[in-house]
Amino acid sequence: MKKLQILIFTAAPFLFTGCFGEDFSFCPPEGPEGFNVLLHFRLPDENYEADLFKGNITRTRTVIYNEAGALVCDTITNENHHNEFQGLRMKLPAGNYRVVSWANSGVLTGLNRRDTDYSHITYSDKTDGVTGNADPLYHAPKSAATPPATRVENAGANEYHHMEVDAATGHESTLDFHQAHRIVEILVEGFSGTDGSTTPDVKLAGLPEGLTFTGLSRHGGLIDAMLGTEMATVDINGREYRGALTCFHTLYLRTCDYDICIKVLDPATGEEAFSVKMNDISSSGPDGALSIIDPNSDCDKIQIVIRFTALGVEVFPQPWGSEDVEVDPY
Repeated sequence: MKKLQILIFTAAPFLFTGCFGEDFSFCPPEGPEGFNVLLHFRLPDENYEADLFKGNITRTRTVIYNEAGALVCDTITNENHHNEFQGLRMKLPAGNYRVVSWANSGVLTGLNRRDTDYSHITYSDKTDGVTGNADPLYHAPKSAATPPATRVENAGANEYHHMEVDAATGHESTLDFHQAHRIVEILVEGFSGTDGSTTPDVKLAGLPEGLTFTGLSRHGGLIDAMLGTEMATVDINGREYRGALTCFHTLYLRTCDYDICIKVLDPATGEEAFSVKMNDISSSGPDGALSIIDPNSDCDKIQIVIRFTALGVEVFPQPWGSEDVEVDPY
C-alpha cells in the first residue's frame, strides 16, 4: 500500500549545471560574465497578468538542442538560483536552437533524456506497473500562450521554444511554463472494510506512463497509481462531507483520451470494493447528463465524491476549495 504522499521540495544550497558530451565549453558559465543568451522563466496566470513562478516552482531542468536535434546542454536550477535570477544566462555560438524546460521533476518523476530531442518524462517511483504520485509538473515548450489541450492535440516540432542566437546581439526571450499535471482528489464516504477500516486504498488504473518533450501523452504505455487515504471533513457549499480523502498528482492528460478507472480497494485484503470509469461519471444539470470533463477543457483539478450507502454507491463530481478541507490529526 502506498500512503498518501505530501509533496515537499527541499532546495539544494547550490545551482546544478550539467552539460553532456565531450566538449560543451559553450554551456552556461558559473557566473553572469560573458553570457550572450538570456532566458527568463515565467508561470503566467490565465490572464497573463501575474507571474506565479515563485511559490509553485522550486526546480527546473532545461534541455537545449541544436537545429539538427542533437543535445547541446542540460541544466538544472533551484530556488537559490531563482532568487538571484529567475531564468538562465549562458553563452552559446550563433545558430538556431530548440529549448524545453520541465519544472519540479526529479523527485517522483524522472527525465529519460537522450542525446536527441526524442526524450520523455515518466514516473520514477513504480513497481510492477504501479506507482504513487507524480511531481506537480510544469512545462515550458514555447513562449507563446498555448493552452495544454491544444498542445496535446497539435504537439510537434513547432511546440519547442525556438531560439535564434545572433552572432552580434545574442538572444533574449521568455519561457512561459504551463501546468503539466492534473490533480485528482477523491473523497470516499461511508466505506467499511472487512477489518472495520474506514480508510480504503484508491487506485487510478490506466494512466499514461509518460509525456514527450512537447507535452504529448505517450500512448501505449499505461500505469496504475495507488494511494492510501486519510479521514477528513470537507465543507462543500455549507454542508460537511465526512470521509476518506486522497489526492493524486498525475501527468497531464485529457480523460477522454484514456479509459481511466477509479477503484476503491479494501486495505486489509486488496480486494476491489467498487470501481467506476472516470469518463462515465456525470452530474445532473439543467440540460441532462453533463460529462465530468469537457474533452477540450484545460481543467487542472478533478474532484469526486464516492458515497457508500445502504442502497448502493453514489458517485458525483463536486468541487471544493483547499481551505474547506480539515484532515484528521494523527
